[in-house]
Amino acid sequence: MADVYDALNHPRSYCEAQNKQEALKLLLKGVPKRFDPQVVQAFFKEWEDENKSQELTFGSAFKYH
Repeated sequence: MADVYDALNHPRSYCEAQNKQEALKLLLKGVPKRFDPQVVQAFFKEWEDENKSQELTFGSAFKYH
């Protein structure tokens, strides 16, 4: 999960880097087919704890428990 988020935030020869908010939205779109909902929920919790000052939160949009 973290490696996918990191890859989305760095430019590649075949695509531009996504901003943080777009990268998080793309991760949510992958639930549950590509990513386990519990893993994504844990990732978002850690991400939000580390990025509280950046006003990018997705806890309310995250519906998987």
